[in-house]
Amino acid sequence: MPQPAKFESRTDLISQLRDYDWREKLKQISEKHKSTGLLGAIHFSVMGSTFRAFRRNKSKEIGPAKVFRNWAVEKLYKGFLPNLLQVHSQAEYDLWLGRFTGTLRRAWETELGYSIPDVNYPDSAA
Repeated sequence: MPQPAKFESRTDLISQLRDYDWREKLKQISEKHKSTGLLGAIHFSVMGSTFRAFRRNKSKEIGPAKVFRNWAVEKLYKGFLPNLLQVHSQAEYDLWLGRFTGTLRRAWETELGYSIPDVNYPDSAA
């Protein structure tokens, strides 16, 4: 079973993400889920247990995994990657990321009725 990545700092996280071969990973995922396509890849990659620590919205009969999957599908079909490829600096990336994650926060709050928790890294104040 693959081990989760560990990051010592925000800088370490950025470095590892920058060096990762995303094209190859997307190719592998596409090949693995050829019969179900990208939608299948999203569905099978994010199961209910991924978000088991977060409560579901019982009145709407929807859980966090479904909220995330719906959001991810929408973002993929609305072309988030071409927008990301227009980013050419750290400042532009920070702005893009804030907008991008803001759409997930809004979907989460709308569907689940509470704010998505913040994630903090050791040197996030930097």
